[in-house]
Amino acid sequence: MTEANKLKIVGAEELESQIYRLTADEATKTFILVGAGAAQSDKYSPELRLPLASKLRDTLLKSYYGPNIDTEKCLERFKKESKFENPTPDLVWQYLIRETKDLQKYTELLNKEFSLEKPIPPSYHMLARWFFASGELSSGIATTNFDIQFSKAFSNLAQSLNKRQSIDFNFADLPQDFRYFYECKIDYNKVVQMLHGSLIRPWSIVAGTKEIINDLTNSVREYSITDKKNPFELLKQIVETLNPENSNLVKNNFFPYKYLEKTLSKSLTVIFIGYSFQDRELVSAIENGCSSHKDIYIVDPDPPLEKINSLSSFRKATVIKSTAEDFLHKYVQKLLPEDQLIQLPYLERKVLREGPENIPGHPKLRLIPNLKKGRSTEFVDPIYGTFKFSDAIQESLLKLIDTGEVQRLRQIKQLSFVNLKYHGATHDRFTHSLGVAHLADLFISNWVSNRNKSFPERIKIGDHLAFITCALIHDIGHGPFGHAMDLVRYKINDPSDHEADTTKIFNQIFSENSFADLDIALDQLEIARTKINEILGQKESKGIEKFLHTIINNTGCDIDRLDFVLRDTSSTLMSWDNPDKKVKEHFDILLENYTKLLYSMRFTDDLVLTFDKSSRDYLESFTFLYLKLYKEVYYCWQNVAAQAMLAEAVAEMIHSRKLEFSDIKPLTDVELLAALENFEHPKVSELAYLVKYRRLFKLQLDTEISDSELGSIKKMTSEEIVEKFGKGLKYIDGMLVVSLPSKEVKVNFFAPASGVNSTGGNLFADDIEKDVVIGRNNARLMVFTPPKGY
Repeated sequence: MTEANKLKIVGAEELESQIYRLTADEATKTFILVGAGAAQSDKYSPELRLPLASKLRDTLLKSYYGPNIDTEKCLERFKKESKFENPTPDLVWQYLIRETKDLQKYTELLNKEFSLEKPIPPSYHMLARWFFASGELSSGIATTNFDIQFSKAFSNLAQSLNKRQSIDFNFADLPQDFRYFYECKIDYNKVVQMLHGSLIRPWSIVAGTKEIINDLTNSVREYSITDKKNPFELLKQIVETLNPENSNLVKNNFFPYKYLEKTLSKSLTVIFIGYSFQDRELVSAIENGCSSHKDIYIVDPDPPLEKINSLSSFRKATVIKSTAEDFLHKYVQKLLPEDQLIQLPYLERKVLREGPENIPGHPKLRLIPNLKKGRSTEFVDPIYGTFKFSDAIQESLLKLIDTGEVQRLRQIKQLSFVNLKYHGATHDRFTHSLGVAHLADLFISNWVSNRNKSFPERIKIGDHLAFITCALIHDIGHGPFGHAMDLVRYKINDPSDHEADTTKIFNQIFSENSFADLDIALDQLEIARTKINEILGQKESKGIEKFLHTIINNTGCDIDRLDFVLRDTSSTLMSWDNPDKKVKEHFDILLENYTKLLYSMRFTDDLVLTFDKSSRDYLESFTFLYLKLYKEVYYCWQNVAAQAMLAEAVAEMIHSRKLEFSDIKPLTDVELLAALENFEHPKVSELAYLVKYRRLFKLQLDTEISDSELGSIKKMTSEEIVEKFGKGLKYIDGMLVVSLPSKEVKVNFFAPASGVNSTGGNLFADDIEKDVVIGRNNARLMVFTPPKGY
């Protein structure tokens, strides 16, 4: 082989520079052919894998020769009897059902191996996503698998997308199906080609079979429908008439291969995933279809290089040594344009797609309803009492509160699973968000009315509304159970956070499947999205936007932290009958003086946030409660255990490729638990059950660690972490290891000029005392073990 014709072999680390460089237009003219290797991966649980071809073959042979006979001996005996040099599983199956009287036994054995009750392999979900997302211009997809789950993956997704078989797409698994599509010139991209048939129709498994099967399968179909006799009787008669030595006679006339050849010839790019290149007739059709110049990629962690090198059309192919799941995940996510990616939640939201007009997310008329006359504009809050928003922004803000994104927060618990210890801690993120918006309104209204005119920029009504909007919606990017999703991100190596998710919502144009309509409201109220992004800190900000961002989010005390410290303390640490004296003392101080703390905020000329030293007592009360909440509430073992168990279940569901993380984030608490409980993987549903009924993993280790130790943990396995920090604890399979970051409150102080009180609006450029750490908690490490019987 010349250097010009030499195969190019790349590893998984080089994927980015290979096929992922294709443009979206090139991707839509791509054809994918899938072999059994696409459904096998050691990366996932056994339930998510198709059995290896060798294992399937051995299962069939042991069933034939007897379970006590050595596997190698079974194979040698079969080679002698059948005269097949390289017996593949489909050839073994066809031979056995010819030679034995018990045809039904072997058919049922295969059905058990590829049972509909098993979870669908991850790659099948990704292939279905690609098939429907790539749209009208894609060349199509084919598979040599006769796995029932392959067609199930496509049918399930099609049903979710309201696509109808025979109109929007078709399956071809009988030879006469291929003949029909070939002769009628059906769009290739609308046909999923099952080249070896399907176990749903066992007589249609046609690898290496004869042209006569085209007519005989019609007879079986009619026999099954019109006669109540067992179709296995007729099936046995059919297979007995087929002569395996005549397989070469059909390579030019066998319509599945003929149709495939024509489809390949119309494709610009062909990708083979987990295909062994074993079948002579099929490989011949593949080579003919790929004879014209096109890009060929072969994805396989252990590619059959000898077979590939023997094909003249493949000598410039690129071999990518990667599992199907890893490759497809990147291919679907990076190659297709974002607006073509299918982001479909597990649970349908029919009411949001088909409900009455004016409901958030309705595709026909997505309008924000006008405020009803006589509607109350007051809010009754357990912390702040009765309050209203400023008159100038009140009507606009009420419209924003009515949007789907904000209303969804009513269904997200603020404290995840803290109520498993403090049963009264059931308030939601909507209540918290409303509280933060109230504090923002208090701060900005006071500052505007008292501000020093030397400040170079004037806060206008639009700036006021944008700031309160950001305070209101700062948490809409939270997924179900709030910070429990942080552990999911860690498990799946997702570098994003809920703040980034919040900003992403503004940067996307919602599809008709969107669950909310904040984008429409922002347009109607003419609030600049660039200003919102700058205030939220997702884009570089300066001037007034930087100033406003710091009020909502800084490393010390801000309006977000101030609200949740007051609110969460009230529902957990405060026992109104017999409270902890220190907690009650600091809570009372903070509750009585939170407005003074707000109004003591000052800024230097370069917009560094500082606090009037007269507010130090209030800051110390805030800090005491903030750190105590982390130590005894947010990091209580019940909350951490439940979050870790939930994260384990969600990560396993994402690994199955049934769902992407982007599908899960829009769900509410109840929706996620329902999705987990109904998921096909038993490990996922069992974890959901345990969390739901408080059957928590048992705490085995709870120890403080340094920040440097916390950093080193990220590179260690769970077993290594337990061995190093476990203090004699022995690692067992199923343990959950959770590391929790340290927390501190760090602020800047300055001494105000004489004569200025704590409610003034002046900005000061005096010398400041920077980065004063008022209090700190160390990082924590917790280890949990499953309950008995798990």
